[in-house]
Amino acid sequence: KYAALYYDGQLLSPERMTVEIILDGEDEGPHAKALNYVSFVSTENGIANLLDELTGKNYKVNPKVIINAAGPWIDMVNERIGFSNKYIGGTKGSHLVIKNKELREAVGVSEFFFENKDGRIVLLLPFFENVIVGTSDLPIDNPDDARCTPEEESYFLDLIKRVFPTIPVTKDEIIFRFSGVRPLEYMKAKTTGQITRDHSIKKDIVGEKTVLSLVGGKWTSFRAFSEQVTDMALMILNKTRKSTTASLAVRGGKDYPHDKELFSTKLSQQTGLAIDYCELLLTRYGTYAEKIAEYIVKEKGAQLKLLQGWTDAEIRYLVNLEKPAHLDDLFLRRTTIGWMGLVNSENISEIANIMGECRNWSKDQINEEIQHVKKVFQEHHSVKI
Repeated sequence: KYAALYYDGQLLSPERMTVEIILDGEDEGPHAKALNYVSFVSTENGIANLLDELTGKNYKVNPKVIINAAGPWIDMVNERIGFSNKYIGGTKGSHLVIKNKELREAVGVSEFFFENKDGRIVLLLPFFENVIVGTSDLPIDNPDDARCTPEEESYFLDLIKRVFPTIPVTKDEIIFRFSGVRPLEYMKAKTTGQITRDHSIKKDIVGEKTVLSLVGGKWTSFRAFSEQVTDMALMILNKTRKSTTASLAVRGGKDYPHDKELFSTKLSQQTGLAIDYCELLLTRYGTYAEKIAEYIVKEKGAQLKLLQGWTDAEIRYLVNLEKPAHLDDLFLRRTTIGWMGLVNSENISEIANIMGECRNWSKDQINEEIQHVKKVFQEHHSVKI
C-alpha cells in the first residue's frame, strides 16, 4: 500500500464561480447579456424559440452558431434544435455534507482521495467547518432525476469507517445531500470508471446553422474548453478574437491578497465593520469584498436576527446586484447557506421578507417562494424544514 501528499485547489462554491464569471462577462459592456431562467423551446425554419420562464414572454432569435453547453442535458437540447444524437452517457455523483467535529479535526486541511474496496474512487475533504464525503459514479438516463439515495448514504458512511474506524458518524449528522451528473461522452463501457473523462466538441450542421455541442468537461478544464469552442466559433463566423481572458482573474480573485489577515484588518479600518465580518466577506467574495463592504456601510446593514455572520444589507446586495430570481437561488447559488446546513423555517422567512421587499413581492408571492424553497430542500437535498 502506498500514499502520496500533493497540493491542489479546492473550489468551495462552483455556483458562485458560475455567477461571477457571468457578471464579469456582462461588465464588458451592453453587448454582453446573460439570460436568466430562459429556456430553449424549439426551432422553426431555422429560427430559435426561447421562453422567458419568469415572465412567460417568447423570443425569436436567428443565430449563425449555437453552442450547446447544456452539460448532461445536451442531447435533450439538440432534439429541440431539430436533430438527435447520442452524445451523452452521464453518470451520477452524489455527496454528503457531514457536521461532525471529531471527523472535521481528523480531516484537517487535507482531502483523502482513494480507491474503495469495490474499486470506486471516493473522497473526504474539508468544507468550511464540515466534511464532504463522496462520490458515486452511477449510470443515469435523466439528469433531472439525480438524487442521493439511502443506499449511497450507507455506502459513504461505511467508507468513513475504513479511513477513520474510531470516529463514530451517524445519519443524523448529515446536514446536506447533493447529486449531480457528469456530462461524459456516451461509450459502450463495461463499467462507468472506463468512460473517458476527456472533453470534445461535436459539430453538427442543421440547415444553415452550426451547432457545437460541448461533451465532457469539468471545472478543472473549463477555461481551456471555453477557449477551444470560442476559437472554433470565431473561425466559423470568420471573425478574429478582439480580447482574451487567458490571464484574467475572475472577479474576487483579482489582486487576491497573500496576507488575508492584513486585508481584513485594513477593510475593517476603512469601513468600520468588525474584523471577523470582513474575514467572512473575503472568504465569500474575495477582493470584491471591498465593494460589498462599501454597499453594506452605505445601507447601514444590521446583523440578521436569525443567521449569524450575515447582514440584511449583504442579502440586499445579492438580490439587487447578482440577479437571483427565486429564493432558492440565494440559498444555493449565491451563497453557501443551504450547503452548510444553516436553513430553517425562521431564517428562510427572514431572508424571504428581505428579498420580497427588494422585489416588491406581495405576501402571497413571498409565501409561494418560502414553500418552493422548502420543497427544493426536501426533494433534492433530503433536508426537512
